[in-house]
Amino acid sequence: MSVEVNSKKELVEAIKQGEASIEICDPGTGHTIIRIKGVGAVAWLVAIGGIGVAVAAILTPSPDPATKGVIPFVSGGAAVAILGASATTGAIALAVAAGSTKILTQIRHYKVQKLPNGHVLLTK
Repeated sequence: MSVEVNSKKELVEAIKQGEASIEICDPGTGHTIIRIKGVGAVAWLVAIGGIGVAVAAILTPSPDPATKGVIPFVSGGAAVAILGASATTGAIALAVAAGSTKILTQIRHYKVQKLPNGHVLLTK
């Protein structure tokens, strides 16, 4: 039986707990996961690099609040080119919710299946 999640935060918690089967009910989060899983290994390295810089910029206190929004936007450019804007935004939100980009690599260890009801199923 799979654990149902309805938000990025719930997905992060399920992955951190090592759940073997996770059903993602939120269509936006499901789309993000499908895009993350569909990227090849080399493109993923480029995308995760840009996402990592963006996440670090968001999580690190900045002496100049005006630059806080600029760095993630600029550094995410490669990831947007690879994943698309909505999936990149979703990936950054997942990483921020988890506190690191490690969660994105963990997601890539799951198998993904789109269900007839529109949900996405992750299984180990």
